[in-house]
Amino acid sequence: MPSRILLITPKFYGVETKIKSSLEESGNTVIWMENKNLLLDYHGTDPKCKILRKVIYFLFSPQKRYVKKQLKTIEEHSFDILFSINAHII
Repeated sequence: MPSRILLITPKFYGVETKIKSSLEESGNTVIWMENKNLLLDYHGTDPKCKILRKVIYFLFSPQKRYVKKQLKTIEEHSFDILFSINAHII
């Protein structure tokens, strides 16, 4: 029985397309959402202005706006499986 899968992964040397295509070869319907690093993300390893980036991140919540924008594009779909790799933004 084919499943509807929401795949959330970062772009990484085309691995996301290989995962998506192998899931689709199994007869599943797959929709891919990119898990990307946002501008001023304070979770990174760069220590420059980390406190300022943290304040800006919490005041303006760019991660919430990005997730809402992505979810609007798939709101007419329903999914059986959530497949995520390193989905820290969610």
